Amino acid sequence: MRTVITALLLLPLIAGSAGANSFSAEGTGIEPTYGYEFRDGRWLINDGSFEDGTCYDGNSAWTCASDNDCDWIADLVPLGLWNYDGTHVAWLGGFCGGAATCTTSICQEVILDFGCLTWWWMAYVVDEVMNVSVTVDDWLLFEHSLTMYDHLLDYQLQLIAVPTDGQPHTICFNMDNPGCLDNLGDNYFIDYVGEIYITSIEEVSYSTVKASY
Repeated sequence: MRTVITALLLLPLIAGSAGANSFSAEGTGIEPTYGYEFRDGRWLINDGSFEDGTCYDGNSAWTCASDNDCDWIADLVPLGLWNYDGTHVAWLGGFCGGAATCTTSICQEVILDFGCLTWWWMAYVVDEVMNVSVTVDDWLLFEHSLTMYDHLLDYQLQLIAVPTDGQPHTICFNMDNPGCLDNLGDNYFIDYVGEIYITSIEEVSYSTVKASY
């Protein structure tokens, strides 16, 4: 169960970055009924909960690239959904000004010395057209195509093995929507991106990485 915090002191933290974003072309929204939960006790990568601000205000550790000008680090609560942790999530997919997003990437450079990457995700599925992936540099580590079975299941834990060479690499969460020209789209929300340190006899390599889904 989600612990809902509705204290008035939280109101200044609510970001308006999702104002032009919507779950569907029609601007589908849900009456806001959720508050905020702030979690701790687990090692996150830099700004792993996306609380340092949006992609374009100069404070976030993440860089965003999209085919539109909407900000895809956003607060879902004003739209009637909920964040897993705090006041922001990373939002892949969705609609910007009523038009489906074609591509989005949210990236960060990290030192790969931790073995596994974890995150919590939730989907709002409209048309079953969107593909989600995670890459390290040009290596594909994870991919998933959304279906109606993923729709609003609440946040799910995902983990994948990553290569560990102690060197800097760029990790990206990516979205590709082949249905965007027909104004079809889905939504995938990411929060609480973390690390799990693994010591193994055999070093994880790019050729042996497997996603757990």
